[in-house]
Amino acid sequence: MVQYIVTPWRDHNELITARTQLYPGGGPPSDDTPDNLPWAAVYASSATRPTDQQRSEDDGLSSAVSRVEADQRLAVGRVQMWAHRGNCPHLVESTGLLVAVVLDDVDQSRRRRQQQRERLAASAQASSLSLSDFAVRAAYATAFSRFVTGLLDSQQDKQKKQSMYSLAKTIGLPATFVELRHQATHEQLPSLLKLRSAAKKALSWIWDFYWKGLPPADPSRGEMLQDGDRVGFPLLAGVTAGGDSRDEGSAELQLGTVLPVMSCEQVLLAYLQGKLDEATARHQLAQYDAAFIVKTTDDIGNSTKDIRTMTRALRLVGDMIEGTCPLITNRPPTSAGDASSSLGGEAARGGQQQQQQRSRGWVRRSKESWKPKPIGTV
Repeated sequence: MVQYIVTPWRDHNELITARTQLYPGGGPPSDDTPDNLPWAAVYASSATRPTDQQRSEDDGLSSAVSRVEADQRLAVGRVQMWAHRGNCPHLVESTGLLVAVVLDDVDQSRRRRQQQRERLAASAQASSLSLSDFAVRAAYATAFSRFVTGLLDSQQDKQKKQSMYSLAKTIGLPATFVELRHQATHEQLPSLLKLRSAAKKALSWIWDFYWKGLPPADPSRGEMLQDGDRVGFPLLAGVTAGGDSRDEGSAELQLGTVLPVMSCEQVLLAYLQGKLDEATARHQLAQYDAAFIVKTTDDIGNSTKDIRTMTRALRLVGDMIEGTCPLITNRPPTSAGDASSSLGGEAARGGQQQQQQRSRGWVRRSKESWKPKPIGTV
């Protein structure tokens, strides 16, 4: 019997993309990296810096750090979304929590340096910094304790209880992790330097135990990159939309920008909202039947709450029926057939039928088609 595994991510490539964003350098930093140095600075220091003469090397490094941290925050948000969906592996969630705490610690350190530059009052500055340090320590301790406790509890046998040290030895978890977890839970909070070092070691251990062994991304399905994240869909590797040299109405594809793989409804909605250009939308819709495109567009117009999107959808349906819509004209016979000749009849026949066969649970009824009846009357 086939057993299905439900995952919170769309496909394996989305998981690999999250790994790439959480570990931008293809893995954790080396052990000799200072604990107080942000990961983003470590990764960005080896990256290519901008060559613009108006930008110094420090500005280039700062820009690279900002890009790395922005990608990490996107990955943390994605992991949080997976956790809300359910069935998210504990190590994936723990990675997101630890990276989120590290990013917050970096932001707090920057604010602290900014306060020192502004030379605030010594008493006010000391009180605010001590409170911030305590909050950061508590965040580190919570994320680290949750990582260790959840991991070891998942290895616990209900028939025979074992100590955390025994379970940690079984899976290769360092005993110092269990000791630090016990100290953070039952004793005084460890120092900030100790917690920073523990978080870095925990992320390195999670990489070796979980992330490192994942299969590579499938190039036929593509990965979710920055351009795709703008719309929110995965990208198809090797399929590109033309660059600046192409004509605006041309549907020919050239090497350049990778196209997102989107469903018919997603393509039409992005096109109506102005997120997709006409040539890209026409290429994405080439695999769908023209009548299905008309029905999907009509469904979007009837279900959306945005007046502008609704107006554009209704106008687009009219153009499709009249055969003047560029999205479905001049299409190959294999994908659309004689679309322009069949759209008018099908749309005219299926007006009310499409409303009833729509996959959504709620349908809009006009006052003419619905008549109230007393309760109990058939």
